[in-house]
Amino acid sequence: MVLLALVAMVGYIAVSGYQGYHKSYPAYPEQKTAGQKIDQAVGRAVEHYEEVLDKEQNNPHCTLSNCPISSKFIPGVPENRALFTNAELVNFRRWVTKEKPRSSIDLYSVSANENGVVEAIVYVTMVKCTSPENDYPYSSTTDVHRMILIPSHHHEADYVVMEDEYFPMMDAMKYPAAFSPLYASSEDEDMFPECSEPGSPHRFAGLTRSFTTR
Repeated sequence: MVLLALVAMVGYIAVSGYQGYHKSYPAYPEQKTAGQKIDQAVGRAVEHYEEVLDKEQNNPHCTLSNCPISSKFIPGVPENRALFTNAELVNFRRWVTKEKPRSSIDLYSVSANENGVVEAIVYVTMVKCTSPENDYPYSSTTDVHRMILIPSHHHEADYVVMEDEYFPMMDAMKYPAAFSPLYASSEDEDMFPECSEPGSPHRFAGLTRSFTTR
């Protein structure tokens, strides 16, 4: 009973803190659009970029000094772009389990400059198989990212990611927990990674959306 009370108290404090923040700052950042065509192209580019980042995790052919499968080598990315984006480096350095993640996106905002450069605010949800021996083996986190994209060198109607950074916790809390995305990954069984325990079926319960601190 004491444990349940403590859990309830912690949950109440967290929710109250989040609600209190939005009472003080009730207006969410503007949800901008660059038009449906650009929004969709940006969404597809970010989705492909996240697929590449997922494949990097624990890949023996990918190191900090040499990674031939990094996002730099997505077709259309300029040769002078860094090997990794900032968020890519964070993922690379902090990953400690042997399981590969599966990421999905919700595009919050897109704004385009006259020179074609695009800024996108993206929610990235990463699902991981952290406890394959359990009935509910999956865990997930949702982080808010700021990404900079430019038209692809291969096809101007497409985009490629040049910069990607995690929002700090307090900045992420300025954004809503629920919204109508400009682009979203499809929600199906493909959003769940494989679990390594032999014979374990996929189990899809127990997932939550939460902001994490960077």
